Amino acid sequence: MFAEQMTTASPGTTYKAEAYARIITSRQSLYLLFYDQNYNLLDFNHTEVWANSSWQQITVQMTAPTSTAYAVVKAHADWYWTSDGYWDDFSLSTVLPKQSVENQIPISYSLQNYPNPFNPTTKISFAIPHDGYVSLKVFDILGREVAVLANRVFASGKYELDFNASNLPSGTYIFSLRTDNKTITKKMLLIK
Repeated sequence: MFAEQMTTASPGTTYKAEAYARIITSRQSLYLLFYDQNYNLLDFNHTEVWANSSWQQITVQMTAPTSTAYAVVKAHADWYWTSDGYWDDFSLSTVLPKQSVENQIPISYSLQNYPNPFNPTTKISFAIPHDGYVSLKVFDILGREVAVLANRVFASGKYELDFNASNLPSGTYIFSLRTDNKTITKKMLLIK
C-alpha cells in the first residue's frame, strides 16, 4: 500500500500530517518528509501503525529544516514488512504559534479594526472558531487589492495584525476576511 501528498513548504515552519488508517495485517507508517528544491531528502519523521480492526487517526509533526522547499506526506508499508491496510483523509497543515489576544477559542467568526478612522496605521483583529485557511486582504473603494495581510493556515483563535497605509492616499478602504466557511467584509477610513 502506498499513498503520497506533496506541497510547497517553508523552512522553520512546523507541519502536522494527519490521516486515518485501518491496518489489516502487520504494520504501516505515516511519514512526513522534507525535500530541498532539487528533491534531495533533508529530514523526516514518522509514526508506526500496527494492525487494528478499526479506523485510527494518525498524526506526525515536525519543523521543516533550513533549505526546505517541499513537504511530503507518505503512507505505506515499511520496506521490510508485508502488510495490508487502508488510508483515507490525508491532510497537511502548519502548526502556528498562537497569537491569540485571549486564550479562549472563539465560538464565531469576527472581524474589526481599531482605530477607525486611522492615520496611517490601524490594528485589524479577527477570530476564527476552527483551524483553517485564512485570507485577509485590503481593497480600495474601486475594488483594487492594495494589501495582503494574511494568506495561510491559522489555528482557531483570536489574532491581531497591523495595517500600515502610509503609502496610500486618504479614503475609504475595504478589508475582507475569507475562510473555507465564511467571508466577512468591513470598511475603514484613512484620513491623512
